Amino acid sequence: MKIRYRFVFNRKNLLNAMGEALVQIEAYQNGRKAYFSTNIYVKPSEWGHSEVVNRHDAVALNGMLAELLMKLQAIEVEVWRCGISPTLQHLREGWRRKEPAMTVLSFTQEVIGASGRAESTKANLLSTARTLHHFRPARLDELDYPLLCDFLHHLRERGNCPNTIAKHFNHLRTIVGEAVRHGILSPDAVPFERFRLRTERREHVALSEEELRRIANVGIFPSVRDAFLFCCHTGLRYSDYVRLGKSHFRRKGKEMWIEILMKKTRQMVRLPLVTLARLLGEVGEHPAIPNNVQTNQQLKQIVEQAHIQKHVTFHTARHTFATLLLAKGVPITTVQALLGHSSVRTTQRYAEVKQRTILNDLRRALR
Repeated sequence: MKIRYRFVFNRKNLLNAMGEALVQIEAYQNGRKAYFSTNIYVKPSEWGHSEVVNRHDAVALNGMLAELLMKLQAIEVEVWRCGISPTLQHLREGWRRKEPAMTVLSFTQEVIGASGRAESTKANLLSTARTLHHFRPARLDELDYPLLCDFLHHLRERGNCPNTIAKHFNHLRTIVGEAVRHGILSPDAVPFERFRLRTERREHVALSEEELRRIANVGIFPSVRDAFLFCCHTGLRYSDYVRLGKSHFRRKGKEMWIEILMKKTRQMVRLPLVTLARLLGEVGEHPAIPNNVQTNQQLKQIVEQAHIQKHVTFHTARHTFATLLLAKGVPITTVQALLGHSSVRTTQRYAEVKQRTILNDLRRALR
């Protein structure tokens, strides 16, 4: 007797604490039914006619559902090939057979790569997955405490600083959390709670007004040069700068403002360009620039030609903006608002940079 399949949503008419319900596969044969969990939970508004809808990762989830259905159909075909008429019990037995878990790298590429996370976040997670894979091509179910200890030792031997190591482990937590959400791992699968990794507080690099003038006189890579100087005068991150368009510029009276919802923090930032120009100099143009990696490579060459002995990245523009404003006596709460920080404690780091700069200048004057 032929077995028929269909997807069933919320068969028990019960939502979890997240307002989601389980998607199952129903197998029907000769008046009997068997149900197989897909470990995929969605909200009622996210389930359409036998598929996930209205979600950023709908394509990925529907792909997983299709693969699970194909697994059941493959079990049925396997039984037929043995000369036996398949039954629902054959499906149950085949479904319970364990398959090798995906590797950390393949899971990150296929599942997280198809998610709705920001491209920069996916790139960071993939970088960690590749680093682990080069050390040891581990499956998700092999991420136990001894392996993590070995990976930690490997990163230290490579000379990675504590902050980089901590970032790799935070990325692994995210990857494992996604695997748990997809039902591939159990919530207590990986003992991350046994790791308390120390991080170091990095000193923010900022440029002086004289150094900015030297950069402005460099002739190579003018688009990256002008974009960097623009952000030194506005405090925008790379991710916000590349989204900047005409709709973000608004005139209110004599003042031209930039109003933009920051991608990282979802904070609305309003920047008065005329007043900032009076404080820090002309804002200048905001040309299109390449991706973040290429931009930083070109910026490195610009800084070298300007004879600046500092490690400068595009994000240094944001640090420079904050430090220059504080040095000119702008209250820290105002700088906080211009940067879009939700807490003044974050902005306080720049005040400490300013204090160290003042002390260094005074000490040089005493020599």
